[in-house]
Amino acid sequence: MITLNLNTTYLLRLIKQYLESGGKDCSVPDFASEADFKEILRIAAHNNCDSFIYHTIWRWGAEYGVDASVMHAYKSRMLLSAASQLRADAELKEVITDLCSAGVRYLLLKGVILSSLYPDPAYRRSIDADIHVSDEYADLAAEVFIARGYEYIPNDHNKYVKTYRQNGILSIELHTRLFEHFYEKNRAAIVSSELESHSSRREVKVLDTIVETLSPNHFLIYVICHHTKHFITSGINLRHLIDICVYVNKYHEQLNWEFITSALERFCIKDFALYLLYICKQYLGMVDISFLFQDISEETVAMLIHDIIERTANIDGAIARASTYNIVRDIYYGKKKSITNVMKSSIFPNTKALSTKYSYAKKHPILLPAAWIHRAFYYIWRKVKGHRMISPAERTKLTKEKVELLKRVKIL
Repeated sequence: MITLNLNTTYLLRLIKQYLESGGKDCSVPDFASEADFKEILRIAAHNNCDSFIYHTIWRWGAEYGVDASVMHAYKSRMLLSAASQLRADAELKEVITDLCSAGVRYLLLKGVILSSLYPDPAYRRSIDADIHVSDEYADLAAEVFIARGYEYIPNDHNKYVKTYRQNGILSIELHTRLFEHFYEKNRAAIVSSELESHSSRREVKVLDTIVETLSPNHFLIYVICHHTKHFITSGINLRHLIDICVYVNKYHEQLNWEFITSALERFCIKDFALYLLYICKQYLGMVDISFLFQDISEETVAMLIHDIIERTANIDGAIARASTYNIVRDIYYGKKKSITNVMKSSIFPNTKALSTKYSYAKKHPILLPAAWIHRAFYYIWRKVKGHRMISPAERTKLTKEKVELLKRVKIL
């Protein structure tokens, strides 16, 4: 059984205090004398939710061991972040206006919709926007972005997403499918859940502008699917759970849980979604939806919290996630039939996998063994230089842990 860091537990209690009070309860919690608030702030920063903690403790944090210099640094970061957010929001508002003027039908997703539900939208930092259009409007939307001075950022990894960036202000991901990599594997589930039908759309007001987005049921399904996609490969953090919490709290009276859970079951992620919802309810103060929970394993809950929060806040954990990214993805998408084959491929990759750094192996396949040796020497060189490296044995262990967690929540 995993034992969570005590400061992780205190972090969750502070976030719950913030969310349940709408940011109004800034009182000293009963665990203040035991907590390491500097460490809590560090964990929160890596989980993109340090603004909530600073907001709650700034009046009394110094009394409980947080240096004035640390508090000042977080305050400065919040102010800079708020200024960046104002610029990004103003730019996005103008982008939306231009899209409408050009006759582009679009859906605004994720960040800006979710941030509007937070007690203070500026605390959900995001200087990127996700816009979905049908294939029919993709070129026209791109013309709007280019005309506004955005630079197209090539991306060979996903044919359904194009990125446009206005340096230092806003990055826009233009999606022509709702689930990117998730799309092909779950095409039937998307159709049966009517996520791409016009009946799933609605209008809301954000940034003092009327925009089109998904209906409450479809939006929640979309967000959970999006978070699942990230969890499978690169991982998610506490802010992803807070997103779910604030959304359910806002729209719980409009949510049809039978429809939602049936859709998630078709995506084969119902059990995982229920674990996320359980954590939100038990630890973050989400509305009571206990009628959904059956056979919840507290050991699995602890494993998830450890993976989501503690590994995110740990440098070695971040390296570990990166080292297993491609391996776990290949297992999930069925590109390799067993974990043994996947691990073997990670140690002895093919020419395609080596094409970027060791292009000579792709050009002359006979040199593939030389590329493996080259790669091994590069690993040894970085190790000697003091870089934190994940050994093949460590990578195998970490991959098996991740696969075990995916099996526990029935994603695999």
